[in-house]
Amino acid sequence: QTRIEELNFDSRKHVLSYDDVLNIQRKSIYERRRALLTLGTDAIDAELQRLGKKEESFADAVADKKKELGEAFYSVVRRFLLQTLDYLWVEHLEAMEYLRSSVNLRAYGQRDPLVEYKKEGLKTFRTMEETYEQHVRKTIPTIAPAGAQVSKAEQVIHKAAQSILSQGRAATAKEYGRNDRVVITDGVETQEMKYKKAESFLNSGQWKIVE
Repeated sequence: QTRIEELNFDSRKHVLSYDDVLNIQRKSIYERRRALLTLGTDAIDAELQRLGKKEESFADAVADKKKELGEAFYSVVRRFLLQTLDYLWVEHLEAMEYLRSSVNLRAYGQRDPLVEYKKEGLKTFRTMEETYEQHVRKTIPTIAPAGAQVSKAEQVIHKAAQSILSQGRAATAKEYGRNDRVVITDGVETQEMKYKKAESFLNSGQWKIVE
């Protein structure tokens, strides 16, 4: 959140470029994903606690779900949080791409396109964050125990996440040489290997490259 506030800039100074705006947002999301992937259960608890600050009943729902799912709680919730972030992040990238092309038209109205992009980009990112928080607070209490029918909301996120992974494979295939080392993850486990070896994992649809 604090990193995104870097976009609250003096509109008279073009400190940031178009790419810088998106890179700040990307770094914020990737740092959160990396924490969820590598810092264990404490990171998940911290994320859930952060999301529960706006809704007191959420903490009780999390406690109840921990009792219900037992040891499976953290692996299920970690995967859900990562899938939700991935899904919303790809939607956000599409929105930012559209914004970048549309703000150029505002130059005809005596407005600086870069300034408009920074302001609207910050609003769009905050909207994505609010959507993420609301979806997590709504869905965590409905997550089913192992072997039970998965909620409809989770099915939608899962299918969307699989689509995201497919898009990611298509993009990364052009960016990595076969001997380049990459870090890949399935949302729970993370491995580092050469791209030529990682291809079989990526093609399974369960793994993606961590940038």
